[in-house]
Amino acid sequence: MGLIATTAFAFTFFQLLETRSTPLVFLAYVVAMPVCKDMVSGPQAALVAEQFDAKARFSGVSTGREIGGAFFGGSAPFVGTALFASTGSTDLVAVYVLAAFALTFVAVFSGRETARD
Repeated sequence: MGLIATTAFAFTFFQLLETRSTPLVFLAYVVAMPVCKDMVSGPQAALVAEQFDAKARFSGVSTGREIGGAFFGGSAPFVGTALFASTGSTDLVAVYVLAAFALTFVAVFSGRETARD
């Protein structure tokens, strides 16, 4: 549900930011952070932990999460800035967000289910 909510809100989020209206920018963040982001991040710990056996769980989760965060989270502001600078519009930035969520969707639904293991 979090992926669907974020996908549905991506273009609207950037359109609200572009208004430069304080109440609308505030509205964008009120929807994006506690609703969209938390719906994705909330179940993440359990989902990722399920992907590893108990003996390797801590190392697997921390390594995958931190390396992925460093490469993709660390580079996202630079990529977003470059996309915005090349067009002067946030549309490509929203497409970049949607591409990241498409990859996330594939990863979530291709992971193994361990509830019955």
